[in-house]
Amino acid sequence: MLQLRPGKISFILPAQLSLQTGSVVIRRSLTNSEPLSVEIETVVPGLLSGNLDGTGAVFGDAVRVDADGKDSYHDVFSFMV
Repeated sequence: MLQLRPGKISFILPAQLSLQTGSVVIRRSLTNSEPLSVEIETVVPGLLSGNLDGTGAVFGDAVRVDADGKDSYHDVFSFMV
């Protein structure tokens, strides 16, 4: 799992999964959700703007995979208030 927000869960699936309808069960402590139907599809990298109209600052996450296979996650954009 990469990110959890109200109404949204972001996660990465293994590339070997078949492109089809699948199901996901969310587990919190000892409680499971009902199975949720998901469509497993091929995606391509993309950039989103902060204001969602294509003109604001870019935001998102990047995954860097080192030669030894180690993953590290990085913000594409960060700011200080």
